[in-house]
Amino acid sequence: MLFAAVAALVVIIAVVLLIVISSVTVPAPKQLTLESSANTQILTWKGKAKKISYQIFRKNGDTDFELVGQVEEGGDSSFVSSDLTPATLYEYQIIAQKGHGEKVRESKPKTISAYTLPETISGATAITMSKDSLTVSWTNAQPVNGYELKYSTEQDLSSTEPIAFTPDDAVTNSNTGALNYTVPNLTVGTTYYFSMRSFCGEDVYSEWSDVFSGTVTQAVDMTGIDINKPMVALTFDDGPDSGPITDRILTALTSAGGHATFFQLGQLCERYPDVTKRIVDQGSQIACHTYDHVHMGDAVTTDDIIRANDAIEAACGIRPNAFRAPGGTSTDLIFSTCTSQGQAIYHWSVDTRDWSSRDADSVVTEIQNNASDGAIILMHNIYDSTADAVERIVPWLVEQGYQLVTVDQLIQAKTGQPPVPGTEYHSAP
Repeated sequence: MLFAAVAALVVIIAVVLLIVISSVTVPAPKQLTLESSANTQILTWKGKAKKISYQIFRKNGDTDFELVGQVEEGGDSSFVSSDLTPATLYEYQIIAQKGHGEKVRESKPKTISAYTLPETISGATAITMSKDSLTVSWTNAQPVNGYELKYSTEQDLSSTEPIAFTPDDAVTNSNTGALNYTVPNLTVGTTYYFSMRSFCGEDVYSEWSDVFSGTVTQAVDMTGIDINKPMVALTFDDGPDSGPITDRILTALTSAGGHATFFQLGQLCERYPDVTKRIVDQGSQIACHTYDHVHMGDAVTTDDIIRANDAIEAACGIRPNAFRAPGGTSTDLIFSTCTSQGQAIYHWSVDTRDWSSRDADSVVTEIQNNASDGAIILMHNIYDSTADAVERIVPWLVEQGYQLVTVDQLIQAKTGQPPVPGTEYHSAP
């Protein structure tokens, strides 16, 4: 009897011990940390690697936790989570496990979360887009909360206090997707140095970008122009006429809130100064096309250009800063003369051949088939058929989303710099 009682007691004690042992909680990982870069996060913790394995679960946003890795018994107490999205909040759960098969026991989940860093901004530029300012431009595909920008006339920016701004303060270029932020109240002719970084969460910052620079130039008047929207430059040669044709063209432009560039003959500006003034008063650009269009190509003389500039200035009070060669052929003499006269040289990318067809339908079709952002379109303000075409094509261009700008505004908008005297432009990039 005694032996049987002792045996029963031993069995009971063994069962109790088995129950107690099986119910012992597996210790959760301790001192859990999370270190982040733009695309990787490294989890480290203190545990008993020789006896316990670990399962790592991850989620971001409203998704469910997903098993992304496991550290086996005897492994390091760390895990690398890679191929992540920059500037994104990730949350992790780590569960310690002990045993095998049906006898596996688990700890309570240990949770930690952190943002990946925003990617370092690269390829940023600073160019003049408006008066007394520089526009910083950079590409961005990250859901960041904001940016910090440092700038100075000194290249060393280490002690410069940054300014902060939000994505709402930046303008997206509809053509390239780049973001633009304009720094105002700068000094013309001065070079400024910049560095910037982005941040997400409360204090998760990218690295500072490499230092980049820009020089403030005297910008073309860009009042009312959105540099991020498509634009074309309508241009007219060989005028002005006595008034009716040019007036119809100016009226069509005014009704659309647009402007154009008129490459006029000095001789005709002398003859029709009132028409010349109306071009300037409308806000369009007056430009030079030699004095009388007698000489072309190699035959164009310095006097043909300067005499025309003098005549145009006498007629309207504006000395032209743009030139177009008769027939479109520029020579070394034209380049040198225009450089000394402070004039950029303009060719064209769309030739309507209105002088040949004398047909409004043909002109309209040519523009509709070939207009594109940055195009310079050639016409002449001396044909009734051209005025007919302009009255139809101006509202069509506006409906297509194009802004009607001068050639100088086109180059300023697309390059960030005013046109360079002595440089020939066929279109804007």
